Amino acid sequence: MPRVLSGTLLAVLTVLAASWWGAAFAEEDEAPLDPDIQVIESPKVIYPFVANLFRVSGYCDVRFAVNTLGLPVEIQPYCSHIVFCQPAREGVGRARFIPARRNGVPVRRGNIVYPMEFNIVGVTPAPGIELRACDTQAIS
Repeated sequence: MPRVLSGTLLAVLTVLAASWWGAAFAEEDEAPLDPDIQVIESPKVIYPFVANLFRVSGYCDVRFAVNTLGLPVEIQPYCSHIVFCQPAREGVGRARFIPARRNGVPVRRGNIVYPMEFNIVGVTPAPGIELRACDTQAIS
């Protein structure tokens, strides 16, 4: 049974959000949103067993959109190692949001990037690792 990491376990997962999501947003059009999406439930990521077993650390940038119901869609991870693709995709898929609004109407918000760092205590991922698109198709 997979474990959801929490607290200070041997395998530490740090999920970083650039300036509480704001720095990673790119607007789809010029009209301002009132307000932009708000996080209800942050991504919960399970550290991959194989990565833990072989003491592999790495990075992912997960690109996605939030639909008018506040659900993540078109989830596409770009990771330093394939072992992190599925956990990154599933973790973002479990997140929930209050959707963005324009003129009081919920709207789809795209071009969101959520950076993730998978760390094992004492093992630092090599800097400058190229992130590659995970081969599986984006899920909605």
